[in-house]
Amino acid sequence: MSAVWGFSVAPATAYARRARLIVELIDPVTLGLVHEGLKVEVAGLQSKPAISSSGRFVWFHERDGNPTALRVEAGGLPYLLRGDVAVPPLPPPAPPARPVTHTFMRVELGPSTAYPFDAGITVLRGNLVRNAADEPPIAISDAAVRLRWIDDDAPGEQWMDAPTTSFASDKGDFAVMLRLAPGQIARADVQHLMRVRVAVTRAGSTRLSPEMQIPFHAITDVQASFAWDDLQP
Repeated sequence: MSAVWGFSVAPATAYARRARLIVELIDPVTLGLVHEGLKVEVAGLQSKPAISSSGRFVWFHERDGNPTALRVEAGGLPYLLRGDVAVPPLPPPAPPARPVTHTFMRVELGPSTAYPFDAGITVLRGNLVRNAADEPPIAISDAAVRLRWIDDDAPGEQWMDAPTTSFASDKGDFAVMLRLAPGQIARADVQHLMRVRVAVTRAGSTRLSPEMQIPFHAITDVQASFAWDDLQP
């Protein structure tokens, strides 16, 4: 006589983690994802991020965790990102959609003066101080900086903000860049130099440098510092 023994167990429950915050950090020139060498922290979450196979930073759900602000430290890499970036709250779902369980952020890093810019990009490097009369000079580091240019396809003189925001370093140094989109034409002077201004924003206030002329598709180093007190609203 033979006997048949049956053996069964309940299916194992897999440990599933749900993403709470996904962050893409973007190189300002190549527009590719960057993750190696960066230190990224999020206020409101205790764990460190995982790096996805595509190079995104991923934080998972935590009990009572609520991400509120993102901070990026570039270390020795040629990027700057001043201050914290607010993490938007989860959006309420529109019925009958399922609840949204994670926040997605795409953050473009600012280039530092050490960035190895490719040929064909218009760049201006300079320095920002509080007042030209200060001795020694007092650097301004809490500022976001952009180039402004004139769209030659628009009527009159319409100044446009370059899409990339740069940031002043602890020494006040900055590098601002402009890559025109296909079909865009920047206004030039009779010597075929691009007409630009430097826009500096700090504490919610934006001031502008006098108009300058710089060559297209090249790096221009401005020797004299830009003084915040001399910039115009």
